[in-house]
Amino acid sequence: MGIFPDDDDENEDIDDKFADSVLDKATSGRSEYVDVDDVIDAYNWLILHERYEDADTVLDYGQSLHVGDCRLLLLRATALIDKSELGAAAHLLDYISGEAGDEPRYYVCRGWLAIRNGNDKAATEFFDAAINCSERDNWEVIVNEIGSNLVQFEKFDMAVKYYSMISSEAWERNPQPAFEFAYALGQVGQDDKAVTLYEQIVKIEPFNDNAWYNLGILYGKRGEARKSVDAYVTCTDISPDYAEAYFNLGNTYMGLGKYIDAVDCYTDYLSYAASPFENSVYAYLGDCWGQMGNYELAGKLLAHAVKLMPDLDSAWYNLGRCYLEQSLNSEAVSALKNAIERNSSAADYFFALAQAYFNMNKLEETVEALENGLRQSPEDVLAWFEVVRLRFNFAESDMAGVCDFFKQKKEEFNSPKALQLVEAYVEFFVFGKKRTATTLLRDVAKTTPQVIKEASTEPDLSKLFEQKGILKVLNEFNIKL
Repeated sequence: MGIFPDDDDENEDIDDKFADSVLDKATSGRSEYVDVDDVIDAYNWLILHERYEDADTVLDYGQSLHVGDCRLLLLRATALIDKSELGAAAHLLDYISGEAGDEPRYYVCRGWLAIRNGNDKAATEFFDAAINCSERDNWEVIVNEIGSNLVQFEKFDMAVKYYSMISSEAWERNPQPAFEFAYALGQVGQDDKAVTLYEQIVKIEPFNDNAWYNLGILYGKRGEARKSVDAYVTCTDISPDYAEAYFNLGNTYMGLGKYIDAVDCYTDYLSYAASPFENSVYAYLGDCWGQMGNYELAGKLLAHAVKLMPDLDSAWYNLGRCYLEQSLNSEAVSALKNAIERNSSAADYFFALAQAYFNMNKLEETVEALENGLRQSPEDVLAWFEVVRLRFNFAESDMAGVCDFFKQKKEEFNSPKALQLVEAYVEFFVFGKKRTATTLLRDVAKTTPQVIKEASTEPDLSKLFEQKGILKVLNEFNIKL
């Protein structure tokens, strides 16, 4: 963290050649004179380019030439804060408080120290004091410096507060602070304001790849998938090796069902990422190929994904689904058990396991898996219907205990309406109690009509909705199937 930046957005005279020339003087042993401003400029440039040891060397030399210079002492205090030497920084700031008390960046430095000590309230008071004692033509520079460093400290709410002091017209002159302001807005959930500012930035700087990338993220959050795609594509056009943009673009294509495009993006991501920050990309690739029906290739990719990330439950689940599609039921059981071991709250994992057991004619295990899934999703009417159908042989009228079953399960699962709908089916078709069935269904229609709509996809259950009395109830509640 440097201070005393040039008031202009860029000083073309300050570059690596300039900074190295100051560094050469500092290390030459010839005691060559260097102006305080040159020391400050070189120090800030070296810090900006993460040459921290060289920056310390320049600062040490500058202080040897300009003993007691207040601005250099403030730089030293800043360096101590960066190194987490907070006590030493506090003592130094106390030492120069008399001389530097009217210097805005003295209060800025006090603010950083307060931030590092976890005292945001005191930091705000210091930052406000810095702004209040700034000259009229310099206060925006101070605000931008405060906001920029607050973003680095991930104090986004505070950063938004200070950046909001600057008029919107000013961002056309300062695209970099505008970018940081937009980023902070996005981090605190003010997505619409962030999008507006990013759109303003890319009009000024159309080749700002990071702005386009962040626009892609925000458009996606707002559900504007097409705009998100355009933003990511623009980003990769500007910077063809922007790996993260390919990854996000692949995810967006996945959401749009454009699986071939998604595969291309994930492949590009793997080409450009030095070391994949998301090994789950192999799981996404496997999911894409599974969606396109190539279960053999999908299975290989997913198997690689779980080898790299054994705790990724969704990859285990999709691997199990691929095995199911290939009638590899034992392998499916193993994969799905791995998924459930890592996430036992996903109903679909249990339902897929039930399918594998059913394919293997293991009916007790099938029912157990279905009921475990229903504990996570008790309003899944189709799963309840399968449980009842498997427990009781309707064809042979093997209905002993069915009433006790409904009573027991309603108590155990807190009376799910999905189970009540299955009960109405049994009362109607098995026991012939049409009035009872109608009463049960009317209660479901009144409270959870969506359960009836979901049940209509099951051919046997849909027969219930074709009965005269039942149709009357559906019409009564304006339920269209």
